[in-house]
Amino acid sequence: VGELSNREKKAACKDLVREAEELLAPTLRLANQIANVYDEIRQQVNHLMSLSEVHTDPLTGVDNRCGLDDALRIQFAMMDRYHAPFSLALFDVDGFEQTREEQGQIQTDRSLQRFAQLLEEQARDTDIVARYAPWRFAVIMPQTNLAGGGLFAERIRRKVAEQLPVTVSGAVAEALQGEAADPLMARAEAAM
Repeated sequence: VGELSNREKKAACKDLVREAEELLAPTLRLANQIANVYDEIRQQVNHLMSLSEVHTDPLTGVDNRCGLDDALRIQFAMMDRYHAPFSLALFDVDGFEQTREEQGQIQTDRSLQRFAQLLEEQARDTDIVARYAPWRFAVIMPQTNLAGGGLFAERIRRKVAEQLPVTVSGAVAEALQGEAADPLMARAEAAM
């Protein structure tokens, strides 16, 4: 190239640039496509994160009432289609208002967080833990009958007595074929 005349140099450079552009064009198109896909993935992740936030209690990190309602709908659908039994355990942190007055909001929040953590530690991977009222928690236990749910509730009561400065009341109800979420919740709350 160095030995070519100026005119030949210009023509050779133009040819070299054109060939380089032809070689790079598919790479640039691919880079553009990757950037577009990345943007779509980022948008989907943001959407999923916002859905997660809608279903998560910010204090305890477990599902909130919306998450509980969705999980109950799914469990009833599974029960209707596959005759898959499940039970619902409800727990009420006893003396919540008094605890808040005596120990303050920060300590009360810590107790609720620790109780939610204890529930998650004791629950199976398939169980769903939710906080559905300021001091009330629920655990949905797929493939669990009333007796199995009772064993779980008793284990929680013992763990709370050993590890936390609060007590809890609990009740368990097994879902009935053809039932809906509200009657199941009402039966469990009445048992509490």
